[in-house]
Amino acid sequence: MAKEEASKTQKQVVSKTPKQDDLLDRVISNITEDRMALKEQNELIDKAKSYKAEIVGRIKDLRRDLSTFVKYATDEQLERIKELDINIDDLGNGLNKVAQQALDILQKQTKGEATNGDLYQMYHALQQNKEDAESYTSFNIKCRSLFNSQRLIRIEPKDAKSSREHIIRINGFKPTTK
Repeated sequence: MAKEEASKTQKQVVSKTPKQDDLLDRVISNITEDRMALKEQNELIDKAKSYKAEIVGRIKDLRRDLSTFVKYATDEQLERIKELDINIDDLGNGLNKVAQQALDILQKQTKGEATNGDLYQMYHALQQNKEDAESYTSFNIKCRSLFNSQRLIRIEPKDAKSSREHIIRINGFKPTTK
């Protein structure tokens, strides 16, 4: 009988008391609720990211529209544009600085053309800080917009051994008379 009583006391110690059951149920319930809350927050975050992408797209479209109409802006409108932290000089033609410099170089040439290697050398010579100048490859990548918009034409000579020998010409170039 003593063994039976000792066995019962051990079972009572191992079995859960009502307070432990309540605590365990509460922990399980908290985990379940937090997982549901986390799921809801993730859905809200996804919706917010989607909405943000829409807004960013609209702003890009509006900046493109602005670049088209900025030349007709009044002084007051130009001030309002500056208040939006938009650099008006960047809106003008949509070209990056390297592409604009390359186009300016070609426009100053009497024939409106140069070999790709010569164009790069002239670009490099214009840079005040030679360390900031783009590499030949980066220069060509940044000038692609000029070819895509057909402002420039690339003519590949049959005997050209590299892209440096390609002739880069302004599309429809007409020399200015001085």
